[in-house]
Amino acid sequence: MAQQEMSRCSVTEKCLWWFRNYKIYMINGLIKLAKGNKNVVVLNTEALACKDCEEFAKFFPERVFSFGLAEANMVSAAAGFALAGKLPVVVGNAQFLIERAFEQIKNDLVIPNLNVINLFRRIISSIL
Repeated sequence: MAQQEMSRCSVTEKCLWWFRNYKIYMINGLIKLAKGNKNVVVLNTEALACKDCEEFAKFFPERVFSFGLAEANMVSAAAGFALAGKLPVVVGNAQFLIERAFEQIKNDLVIPNLNVINLFRRIISSIL
């Protein structure tokens, strides 16, 4: 949406536009980051079935790891990747990552101050 068009939109329209398009910017930024850094890996609860990561997987299929419905395990694996010198990007639904994996986020990532990127997909984006 052009800047002029955006200025005429209501707040609701701007929010809806953002929710519909944030994935494009997120994945394009992630691809750009990965092109410049061979240590970037993506950990996802749905791996290649995840629409958010399909484009990334086209460029770097060997850097996408699936954890199924095991959010807590995925966070702990991210800690392991970080300790091994990788830059893990954890992609998952916010409600599951926060509710199911809170202890792992706190104990495995925050306390040791590990370099891990968390991309929480919002619930609302999946219904638009």
